[in-house]
Amino acid sequence: MFQPWWDAYDVPVNRDRAELSLSAGQVSLNEDLEAWTLHDPANPGFSPPGARVGSRTAADAMRVAFGRAVAHLAHKLPGAPGSWAWGRLHRRQFPSLTAPGPLGYGPRAAGGDGWTVDAADGGMTATAGRAGETLAAGLAVIVVIAVTAQAGLWFTPFLAGGLAAVVGRRAGWRVRAVLPVAALAAAAGWAAPLWWSALRGRPVGATARVLAALAGFPPHAVATVAVTLLIAVIQAVVGFWLGWALAALFTRTQ
Repeated sequence: MFQPWWDAYDVPVNRDRAELSLSAGQVSLNEDLEAWTLHDPANPGFSPPGARVGSRTAADAMRVAFGRAVAHLAHKLPGAPGSWAWGRLHRRQFPSLTAPGPLGYGPRAAGGDGWTVDAADGGMTATAGRAGETLAAGLAVIVVIAVTAQAGLWFTPFLAGGLAAVVGRRAGWRVRAVLPVAALAAAAGWAAPLWWSALRGRPVGATARVLAALAGFPPHAVATVAVTLLIAVIQAVVGFWLGWALAALFTRTQ
């Protein structure tokens, strides 16, 4: 429905594909379409550019979309519609990290539901899930921040937040999906060396109480550790904000 308007006004998608390209992941357009369908079915947006306003309504748009979807499925799937199933279109495959062979998974029939996102990225075979990608990236960032924190490089959460913003924006991920991961990874990355030192019998709690007393706070180790982790989170958030802004600026100037 939105593509004719994009074409008519020559929207410069190449300047910022993450924000301007049309896809099912454009939440703002999805919300507009839902609101128009439910509360403004005669909205001019349903009529093609150049056509008389109101020449097509939400019901007309839905009938056209449904007809095209059924025609596409009839071309892709033989047999009666009653025999169609998600698994005949969407598949999931996880190749082995070591070598091809029985250590890999699939391809096997798979579909989406209310709790499982089909992360095939426009294709029909998903080779990774967004949850898996996010978990792997988060764990990698935690390890890097923990190692560098142990080496005294206190500014690593800032750099990690900026890098996460640049990579996330280039990959088309949303802020609400990347920023929490970066913040949690920063906190966990600084917490890991403290936890490891405490396990090895070092006086982490006593040191935290002394620092709290020197700073004029009640001598509670938990509060000191919480403030320490909060500093890491703030670094990651500020770095993320700067990286996201610079990535957007760089994309627009291309």
